Amino acid sequence: MLRLPLRRNPAPQVELPPRCRWEWVPVGPMRRERVLVCPPVAPMPGMRSPIIYFLHGAGHSPASFFSELPMERLLPLAEHACLAFVEGGKRWYLDSPVDSRSRGESAFLAALRAVESRYAAGGSRDNRAICGFSMGGFGAMYLAARHPDLFASASSILGPLDIEPLCPDYPGLRALLGDDPNMWREYNPAAHVAALRNVRLLVTTGDEAWDRPMGRRFVEACRARGILAAYRQQPGAHDVGFVAAQLEPHLAFHLNAGPAWRIRRARPDDADALARNCFSKSAPDDVARDLEWSLAEAAHGRRVHLVVELGEAVANGELSIMGDRAKIVNLVVEGSLQGHGLGTALIRALTGEASARGISTLEIDVRSDDVRVRALYEREGFAAYREATVPLNGQPTRVTYLRRAVPSRISHVGGE
Repeated sequence: MLRLPLRRNPAPQVELPPRCRWEWVPVGPMRRERVLVCPPVAPMPGMRSPIIYFLHGAGHSPASFFSELPMERLLPLAEHACLAFVEGGKRWYLDSPVDSRSRGESAFLAALRAVESRYAAGGSRDNRAICGFSMGGFGAMYLAARHPDLFASASSILGPLDIEPLCPDYPGLRALLGDDPNMWREYNPAAHVAALRNVRLLVTTGDEAWDRPMGRRFVEACRARGILAAYRQQPGAHDVGFVAAQLEPHLAFHLNAGPAWRIRRARPDDADALARNCFSKSAPDDVARDLEWSLAEAAHGRRVHLVVELGEAVANGELSIMGDRAKIVNLVVEGSLQGHGLGTALIRALTGEASARGISTLEIDVRSDDVRVRALYEREGFAAYREATVPLNGQPTRVTYLRRAVPSRISHVGGE
């Protein structure tokens, strides 16, 4: 099936903000290209400024971030950073193996060197990030996987990140990669996620966007290798309006050097993600009803419902409150993300919530043969106090009950 690039909204030429300027940089023998640079308003004295590179979609240009997207409104959020909007043409930010004239990757790297030398920005991996939309979303992840030593974080909005299913029918890529499926695999970001282990990643796509399955497969490939890729699936299609709505959270992602995940209170709109990541054996409608009930109980002070958000909810934990006692229930971490401390973080957050409510005893029950989960709770101060055989999924199952005293004045999760 023919896949069309991101639809472009007709827009007049825009006058750039005073902060921004065009720079001509050498990108090859006898070749120069323009890069749109927004230097920091308030650089840190004696320090190189952090830099974020922005890559545009097919049919767009660096100026599109201002003529068609709300980048001017977002500039105050990045006063200490240098922003560089790099020309991509139709090159997909790669060096074509079949067209020696198309050197997108080489041109990008040359632009990076020129901009950072002129503006005392970047200079090290920890000081550099990359973001793109559509073709540029592909380019951001492709370049990050090719050069993980260059980028601390990388993000994609509507990027086709698993291009092999498009072979050989996508004309823009066919012109660059030819008809050989092996060549498409060589240039496929989803096939090279292992290189991204130490790069903070965010992938955003629309629930009606044609790139959505490709973005999801890319994230699944990351998580299968224990890489914490954040994934956000938002309402919308593969169009400029969607990109405009997502630029701000992507800019914030790159400006915040903390962990890609956070613990927060569950919300009604977590139902789809929880059904997908934590309760896949249950019907989505049942997950939504259980969530609705849990949030109603929380509103009456009888429950606390927390999730770990990695772009979307990927882990779930609840506190059932019974007077001065409480029980941890439904603690689930998405399978490929186990082993990264998300479960431990949830236990500690729920313990903090219990402490804030004056609860004296916290309880949990686990399958007696689940040695790994039991050890997790024991490391957090729980001790077994009895065992029993109970029916579980229609089968008699041995269960161990654990509990711990709740210390006072533990910090708890804030926010909504």
